[in-house]
Amino acid sequence: MPYKIFKYQSYSKFIQYQPDIQKLKNNKVNLIFAAGELSLHKEKYIARISLILLRYFQTELAFFPGHHLSYFDASNKWTNALEDALTN
Repeated sequence: MPYKIFKYQSYSKFIQYQPDIQKLKNNKVNLIFAAGELSLHKEKYIARISLILLRYFQTELAFFPGHHLSYFDASNKWTNALEDALTN
C-alpha cells in the first residue's frame, strides 16, 4: 500500500528532522517564516513549526491566506501575500 510507504519511510524522517539552527543563522541568507491563517487557527503542526522557529531567529511571521496548500484555491491572495513577504 502506497500510504504505508509514505508513513514509514518518508513521513517518519520528516517529523524527526531537526534543522541546524546555528548553521541557518551563520549562512547569512534571509529566511522568511510563514504559515496559513487557517492552519494557525486550527493549530496544525505544519503552522506550529514556523512559530517554533521564530523564537530562534527573532523575526516576524508572514501570514498567508487559508491553509498550507491555499495556493491552489486562493492563488491570487496567496501570490499577493508571497510578494509582500518577499519585499518587506
